[in-house]
Amino acid sequence: MAQPSVTDFAPSLKHPVIYSDWCTAVQEAKSLFFDKKYRQCAARCAELLEQRKSTAHPIHTAVLSFYAASALDTAAQALFLSWSTKISLLKSARSYYVAATLFLPAEPPLASPSPPSSEFPRVAIGDDSKPPCSSQASPAAAQYPPSDDEEEEDMSDARAFAASKARIAAKRKEKERAAQFPPSTLLSPDSTAPSDPSTIKANSRKHAQLRLQAHVADMAQKIESNLQMVEKMIAKAEEEKRKQPYNGAALEEEDDPRVERREWVMRRAWRSEEREKLGSGGL
Repeated sequence: MAQPSVTDFAPSLKHPVIYSDWCTAVQEAKSLFFDKKYRQCAARCAELLEQRKSTAHPIHTAVLSFYAASALDTAAQALFLSWSTKISLLKSARSYYVAATLFLPAEPPLASPSPPSSEFPRVAIGDDSKPPCSSQASPAAAQYPPSDDEEEEDMSDARAFAASKARIAAKRKEKERAAQFPPSTLLSPDSTAPSDPSTIKANSRKHAQLRLQAHVADMAQKIESNLQMVEKMIAKAEEEKRKQPYNGAALEEEDDPRVERREWVMRRAWRSEEREKLGSGGL
């Protein structure tokens, strides 16, 4: 009996053309996976991988292959299928895991290794231009007694009192800032904070490359772990298939008419579900 293909489970969607389209397509595939729509996720990833063009970045291809494999792997475990269908899904997942490893970059984007997290904290883009703050400021440095001119403010009415309180708060903030950032630090030409826009852009690009390097390393580790698990599951499924009894004798499960009927009903339910989604989307 012919095994169902992942492309039978989801309709054809818009194909990405430019780089931003590919980013959107990857996010849509990830959303399908995390929403537990594993069949639709696998079908969408398979369609994108089969029709990919030169506009697809290798990282996009690797991520799509990874989620296609993960979706097929999870579907093989969650669905009540025959051993033959489970083995087919697991082998497809294995092929996608292998494809993901081929599209991952062989070398990290940067020659220098990524520093530890304690030495290289995560910062937002644009924070490089901010001067460093002292993390061990004395508690007394933030407390200033009001000066004589502040105490002699006109408190005759509520409006003058509010204006006086605002001026006092502004003066205190200026004093606190002066204590934390001495003029020598703010105006020193040797300050470590970059002021050149090109330097800031280069630092932002470096941070992005380091994050990409960490993401690639994490994905490679997950792929290796999942690939080993899938290999074990395939071996176990093949062993269970060989031991499957039927009327006291070993029989290929796809020859069982009950299994064939169950899979036919399941595929029809999947197609009906997709047609209902297409109909609701058109409205």
